[in-house]
Amino acid sequence: MEGWCIMYKCKSIFFSGLTAYFFIFLTVFLSGAEAATDAWLTYLQDNAVDLETEDDLAELVDYASNARIVLLGESTHGTVEYYQWRKRISRKLISEHGFDFILVEGDWPSFWNVNSYVKGLQQAPANSRAALAAFQRWPQWMWANPVIEELIEWLAKHNSELDQENRVGFYGMDVYAIMDSIDAVIEYLDADKAEQARQAYAGLLQYRDDPHDYVRAIAGGQPSSAEQVEAVVEKLRDLEPDKQECADSYSQWFNAMTNALAVRNGERHYRAMLEPGSENWNRRVEHMKETLNRLLDYYGEDSKAIVWAHNTHIGDARATAMAEQGMVNIGQLSRQRYGRQQVAAVGFAKYTGRVRAGSQWGMPGQVMDVPEAMEGSFGQIFRQLERDMWYVIFDNSEISGPLLRPMGHRAIGVTYNPANERGNYVPTVMPRRYDAVIYIEDTTALDGLDTD
Repeated sequence: MEGWCIMYKCKSIFFSGLTAYFFIFLTVFLSGAEAATDAWLTYLQDNAVDLETEDDLAELVDYASNARIVLLGESTHGTVEYYQWRKRISRKLISEHGFDFILVEGDWPSFWNVNSYVKGLQQAPANSRAALAAFQRWPQWMWANPVIEELIEWLAKHNSELDQENRVGFYGMDVYAIMDSIDAVIEYLDADKAEQARQAYAGLLQYRDDPHDYVRAIAGGQPSSAEQVEAVVEKLRDLEPDKQECADSYSQWFNAMTNALAVRNGERHYRAMLEPGSENWNRRVEHMKETLNRLLDYYGEDSKAIVWAHNTHIGDARATAMAEQGMVNIGQLSRQRYGRQQVAAVGFAKYTGRVRAGSQWGMPGQVMDVPEAMEGSFGQIFRQLERDMWYVIFDNSEISGPLLRPMGHRAIGVTYNPANERGNYVPTVMPRRYDAVIYIEDTTALDGLDTD
């Protein structure tokens, strides 16, 4: 349980830090709330598109299709509507505009099973339920859920009509499954090199049951494994096959290499838990960014990506109080690398409803009521439009004045306590953070999926 507490503390750095900024800015928000509300309602009455059926996505999908990277957010990790609409947008981008892969806020080794299934690779799971059985790490409901099962079944059918080299992939970009990634690297290597890797990873493997014990050991003076895990990465670089000669061998190597990078970057992330400030957050983001960029290179210069992650990852951090803490995210880094025109960031917002989350880190997911959005927040303002579900694409030529006033935008993670609701708002300049926002007034909780 102590290990969970360390992780909870590190995961909470984002929300606890921004809570301080939220209260500093609260009086500023409220002092201009009336002017901002009037400006937003006028803007939305002129520009918001009602969202009822999949056909209503046409304008948003057409807009997003012009980008190389489409970032699809969520303001909670446990809202079924966010998953459903991201699924619908992703299917249209893939089937109508040729996007090459989906990359999500999940672990690489678990999603390699999903990728193998949807692409029909050798030794792939027999069906979607078997593919999702790999998701045993908490919070399982984030990915082992009925909406993801529907999406991968659709994707497998879509891919079955394509040549292998044109099939759409499905991957994860997080760093928490270090031990699974170690196992995958060792399994890829021949006997001698596997033993060398096992020895290099020994400093981590002794903490297989709880990687947080590694953090405590480093804090107690034990040398880190950074040099050893880096050596495995370099060894795998030397083994890179020719992609043109054998695509299957290259795919297997790419999987092993990405796992080795996940171990290296995961070790850095865990070790950064001992450092103050934003280093822990940014180490994780760095791995996400690196995984996205490597996949775009893997699929080729004309490749296009769909990314699913929390709003705090996909909305440009520079337009939020995150920047004040030195935090970066995928939205910011992708815009900086590829240019704003090549990145379409779509955020999500809500007013009230229900959500699936744990009461604390590691606790079983439960359905919780989400209070009505607080006064002066985007959720409360958007509700005044009196339209249940809609989206708006921001035209920056029309954005000025009160529309650029920072206000609170709700963010709920995998843990949630409705009693601390005020701490779940990120000060945000909405049109600078996202290129578009989807609003759903009353949401429902995401169901988990029994994969046993």
